[in-house]
Amino acid sequence: MIHITQKRELNYNITIVDNRFIPGLVSRFLGCYNVKYYRRDIFNIKDLLEDADIIVHCAGITRVPQTKEQSNPEIDSLIYKVGTLGTRYIL
Repeated sequence: MIHITQKRELNYNITIVDNRFIPGLVSRFLGCYNVKYYRRDIFNIKDLLEDADIIVHCAGITRVPQTKEQSNPEIDSLIYKVGTLGTRYIL
């Protein structure tokens, strides 16, 4: 969850990137001052990173196995890709 207070004296440009489109969530942000939203994968944002002063990396897989029996190579690989490789990419 990202909370942005709408105040006109803020001189920030805020960019939100997510690979899922959630209309209710996105509409909250687009009404805020200097907020842009991009629906993209974490590995497709190089052009957005170049001008950023601060990056808050919150990307992650939210549907994770709760037990070892629920785990499988596909979900484990996806968790590693987004969590570890995604962080390396951002850095």
